[in-house]
Amino acid sequence: MTAIGDFLELSVATDDIRESADFWTRFGLVPAVTGDTWSHRYAVFTDGSLFLGIHEYAFESPAFTFVRPGLAARLPSLADAGLEFVFAKTSDDEFNEAGFRDPDGHMVALLEARTFSEPHEPPPPLAGPFIHFALTTPDVQGSLDFWAGLGFAASEADGRGDVAGHGLAIALEAGARGRPPVLVFAADPVAAVRERVITAGLPAGPLRALGPGAEGFELVSPEGLRLRVTGATA
Repeated sequence: MTAIGDFLELSVATDDIRESADFWTRFGLVPAVTGDTWSHRYAVFTDGSLFLGIHEYAFESPAFTFVRPGLAARLPSLADAGLEFVFAKTSDDEFNEAGFRDPDGHMVALLEARTFSEPHEPPPPLAGPFIHFALTTPDVQGSLDFWAGLGFAASEADGRGDVAGHGLAIALEAGARGRPPVLVFAADPVAAVRERVITAGLPAGPLRALGPGAEGFELVSPEGLRLRVTGATA
């Protein structure tokens, strides 16, 4: 376990959980079994690698959410280590949670316990396997140092950074601070996958070049998440 625990879900706020559920099931994710932790409506959709927690509730979204048992007792040492918490709920009569922002302004939430159970052998998603969350930062090395300090594997090559471990995979590239994460999926062949996405009734964007020997397309979820589906050129 890292200093902040194990990755649980990307938590996302929605105004209409039924619309969100329709989108993600069309995309090929399956629902997990959720508990009664939250008073608001809540659902989790997954392919076994990606876990999206959809909350019909207003909060700073999206948030990278982790499970850290013994959270209340752990918070002082995390604060002493330099984390600046923007909220903390740790009374005896409430579900303990806390949150801070990474150097690029993304919310990171910590929970005292899991809020869902993983489904058994979920099918692969329509667009291929989930690869990572893509983030931009004006300081790739600074972001890598931050995540490494929390106990994640962090490496840099050709100006790009990778953060991995404990259920989390992030690709960092130089760019503007604070852009929401992009969910990246691997497609093979990408043109055929795009046709399947369109047939499922989802608004796939046009195929375009994504770099040397790679092309792909994007679509946007009802919550405003960008999804990028990428594959090799024919």
